[in-house]
Amino acid sequence: MRVVRAAAVQMSPVLYSREGTVEKVVRKVHELGRQGVQFATFPETVVPYYPYFSFVQSPFQNIAGPEQRKLIDQAVTVPSPATDAIGEAARRAGVVVSIGVNERDGGSLYNAQLLFDADGTLVQRRRKISPTYHERMIWGQGDGSGLRAVDSKVGRVGQLACWEHYNPLARYAMMADGEQIHSAMYPGSIFGELFAEQTEINIRQHALESGCFVVCASAWLDADQQARIARDTGGSAGPLSGGCFTAIVAPDGSLLGEPVRSGEGVVVADLDFTLIDKRKQLMDSRGHYSRPELLSLLIDRTPAACVHERARPPDSAAAQGTIEVLVRRVSVVSPRPFDEVVRRLTATIGRPDMNAFHKAVAAAATVADLDEVVHGATGPSDLMEFARFDAGEVLRKEGGGQGRRILRLVVGNPVIMKEMARSVPDAASYAPVTILVDERADGVHLSYDSMASLVAPYNSQAALAVARDLDAKVERLLEAAAH
Repeated sequence: MRVVRAAAVQMSPVLYSREGTVEKVVRKVHELGRQGVQFATFPETVVPYYPYFSFVQSPFQNIAGPEQRKLIDQAVTVPSPATDAIGEAARRAGVVVSIGVNERDGGSLYNAQLLFDADGTLVQRRRKISPTYHERMIWGQGDGSGLRAVDSKVGRVGQLACWEHYNPLARYAMMADGEQIHSAMYPGSIFGELFAEQTEINIRQHALESGCFVVCASAWLDADQQARIARDTGGSAGPLSGGCFTAIVAPDGSLLGEPVRSGEGVVVADLDFTLIDKRKQLMDSRGHYSRPELLSLLIDRTPAACVHERARPPDSAAAQGTIEVLVRRVSVVSPRPFDEVVRRLTATIGRPDMNAFHKAVAAAATVADLDEVVHGATGPSDLMEFARFDAGEVLRKEGGGQGRRILRLVVGNPVIMKEMARSVPDAASYAPVTILVDERADGVHLSYDSMASLVAPYNSQAALAVARDLDAKVERLLEAAAH
């Protein structure tokens, strides 16, 4: 039985002070470590503080007034002495720390969630993908690179901020990525008591759907801080109250311990991971309760960048029809044994008798006949195996039979090839695709070259859409096999 002691921390920032808030966080991490806590969630953008001012003053004041400039001045650069201090506290205390910060990148601010492993390593920095309402005057948008769960000493952790929990596809990205602990962060001390009730509904529903533990933290403003913000903005302190719900939720949606609804405080609970298995026996949203052939999620996890370089081929190459292609390689590493990874990878891939399959394709008189043949050959993943090649055979012979194992799988779907060929005839030659399963010292590597990156130079949006759909199918296979 695996048990992780977790803490949801409701705390006040040191208003207008990055260093002061970081010092407070560091003290709290050390305190939790002494209590045997192994995982802790801190509130949304608690460092240096949530931009409460943006809710109680007008958009013009947000632009022309000093409050946003103060926030920019005190925001966190990643990496920096502020993140180093939190990482060092996590390392010394042996605590995995999930915390929200206002991240400064150049002249822009982002709502960022940082995850520090128990050795102090920053293992994830993600940004809220859609700032909410008044927040759009303050923060930029994040990209899809952070829509994933990550492995840590305590297990697989997913993070979302506030109303990202109203985005069912963002939440499903966490579910499909196999999160075991979900870190939910909210601002607290804003929007009134209805907001606290809505937060409770948010996180309990997510625990039920994901079959994971949810550790939820919101911030707290005391009366003096509320009055200070009201005075500095010329607004009212009324909206800066209520809205606090700090709690830990079990995979069956029940609350573990008493939530903190006002003041500073900590909810501590032991997370028994057998409860995850118990919940998923009934309902596994990424497994037996999913219908991927009917409903699936396409995620673009490509990090967004302001500058992209596209190399122009030399004139001589262009005349010969040669182009340079920048290939995006998807690679995941699994701690599982090689044979188990292969078994999990191929469990949902059809493996027809190829001679019989080719005869059936040749005999198909109509498109409907072809679709029926292909449908009968593909597995639940909507893919079939065309061939497999033991690429490690030579290496094993060199090692006297004991050597590195490398398996090359050629998979695809003829209907997908046909769809690509409608727009770009020779683009279809890139399908089926190759998945490489490579046994190395640090685990079993599963690699795949993105079909979309191979098709992109053809400048066909129709072919690109088909390629992205194929990419999504294959990437789901790799993730399911690895974790």
